[in-house]
Amino acid sequence: MNLFPGRTLEELDTMDLGRVERAIQAKRVLAVEEKLRLFHEHRLGRDAITADEWRMIAEHDGLVSDG
Repeated sequence: MNLFPGRTLEELDTMDLGRVERAIQAKRVLAVEEKLRLFHEHRLGRDAITADEWRMIAEHDGLVSDG
C-alpha cells in the first residue's frame, strides 16, 4: 500500500501484478545504473554498491556485450 498511497484495497485487487513487478524491477535497474554512473565519476565508492547490485551490473553487461 506504500507504493500506491490513496488507493483503495479494491483498486489494488484489480491491478495487473505482473506489470507492477516489471515496473518495480525497472525502477531498481535505473537506480543501479545511476549508482554505477556515480561510481565511474568517482563520486561514489565501490562499497556503496552491494554485491547483488554488482551481479546485476555484470549480468546486464553480458547482455549488451558483443561477445
